[in-house]
Amino acid sequence: MPSSPVYAVGQTLSTGVTVVSDTAVTMSDGSTVEVMTASDGSQVSIFTPGANTPVANMLTIQANLLARLAAIEAWVAANPAGAVLTAAQTLALVRIVAGLVRLQLQDLSTTGAG
Repeated sequence: MPSSPVYAVGQTLSTGVTVVSDTAVTMSDGSTVEVMTASDGSQVSIFTPGANTPVANMLTIQANLLARLAAIEAWVAANPAGAVLTAAQTLALVRIVAGLVRLQLQDLSTTGAG
């Protein structure tokens, strides 16, 4: 999950301060930490998890859960009487349950995509 710097030296922010320094450090797992210092002395740190790290996997699982939940909610809204689920709808529900179990157990070694 490589990232581009969010700030640039000389950039004027919406608060009126100017970026005077911006440093990014890449960790051995591919995660990055960007530290920006503004002209008023304030600092902002941004952490971006590396690909396939537990944090990145958690974020992916959460995003997948939200997308699948939205799909299931749309199907339910279209069939309020509770028609039988299609194979795709059943698969989406199974993936939702699997993602929730992974988050609950903190099994973040993989996203379990499939």
